[in-house]
Amino acid sequence: MLGLVLALAQPAAAGIRVTFSPTTVRPGDVSLVIVQGVDDGATLEGSVAGHPLVFFPYARVTAALAAVDFETRPGRYTWKIAVQDGPGEPRALSGRLVVSPRRFPVERLTLPPAMVDLDVETTRRADAEQAQLRTVFGTVTRERLWRGRFTPPIAAAGAGHGFGARRVINGRPRSAHAGLDYAAERGTPVVATNAGRVSSSSTTDSACTRPTSTSIRSRSPRRSSSSGASRSARSGPRGGRPARTCTSRRGSAGPGSIRRRSCA
Repeated sequence: MLGLVLALAQPAAAGIRVTFSPTTVRPGDVSLVIVQGVDDGATLEGSVAGHPLVFFPYARVTAALAAVDFETRPGRYTWKIAVQDGPGEPRALSGRLVVSPRRFPVERLTLPPAMVDLDVETTRRADAEQAQLRTVFGTVTRERLWRGRFTPPIAAAGAGHGFGARRVINGRPRSAHAGLDYAAERGTPVVATNAGRVSSSSTTDSACTRPTSTSIRSRSPRRSSSSGASRSARSGPRGGRPARTCTSRRGSAGPGSIRRRSCA
């Protein structure tokens, strides 16, 4: 099944064109929503499957990013856009975005319980980090800082891997992996994937490295991407093991949200 965009416009919205790129959308994808035929001073509001779209100027048109959560079920999802460019009622458009199926890998493991269950202190630390991330991801700014294409966090051959993969450990399904993994030697430079703003920083133990790590969390405003980002540059353990750098991203502009975590 292919992803399609079906547009339905009221007569008052004639002359306005809405397109999604790409039009073939799968769980975990991001689609660029382009609105043509509106005045520069117009106000736009919209949503996909009930999740808000945040619009921004893009070249000579207006655009937004629609993110599809990797756990979104295949099907048709309603999008709506309202354009207020003068007195009177807003001009309304709507349509359906079709999400096609996507299969993610599943890995089944049998491990000793001591390697699976977290101790009390690690659980407390993980809960505190998740609370901090919820605050970061829940903050919406109106200013767009990023420009152009995003770059990988490290200069390495090939793309990251592991996005969407799910593990079943000792018969118990675990949350799907919401990120990309990058392997690199200790000391490898790590860069921000695009321009952003540091939202918080801390020195903590980490599930990525032991015994300690230093993390810097930065976030790309939702003005344009409707996505939050946290970036952690973590020092690796002593010895010959490589360092790992973790990146978490979450977008909530489409049917659900994207949550990505990368470790290098």
